[in-house]
Amino acid sequence: MIALVVAVVGALGALLTALLAHRFAARSANRAERKASYAQLNQSIRRYHDALSGYLAVPSDAVEVALRQVLEEARAANRETYAEAQMVISDAVLVSAAELIGRLNRVYSLLTPAGGEPPSGERRSEAETELAGSSADLYALRQQMRRDLGITELPLQRPAPPRPGPTRYSGGGGGSSAGP
Repeated sequence: MIALVVAVVGALGALLTALLAHRFAARSANRAERKASYAQLNQSIRRYHDALSGYLAVPSDAVEVALRQVLEEARAANRETYAEAQMVISDAVLVSAAELIGRLNRVYSLLTPAGGEPPSGERRSEAETELAGSSADLYALRQQMRRDLGITELPLQRPAPPRPGPTRYSGGGGGSSAGP
């Protein structure tokens, strides 16, 4: 009877070990796929953001066909990468990415009005404001991706820059009391 119990426990142990190994391998593969997707999505969104910045930096009447082509290619590549990522990324990252891409698409629509005419000064100003705000969103999205992968504890919002003024290291009066 004891031998039967030992055999059953041994068989269950072997099955459980195989099951856990399979789950671990599947989880590792899923994490690797998510990490790759996050890297591609982050790069694609940044490329789209940079193309919009470059487009905005040129006066409306001086925009060349090549610059418009760069913007269109970045936008199309971002749409494709985002479509692929939707099948892999976490829900929280998906929501943040959708909001950021929506914001970039608003900038795009402000800079490229229907009919091909150059955008008005008001539209360009609104695009500048939206694009500046999207920079903080880019940082937050990247941090959310990193947090989802378990590789950061940094805050989602970019830390405020240090306040100007003397520090104990800048020769502003503090420092060591040791002599020369």
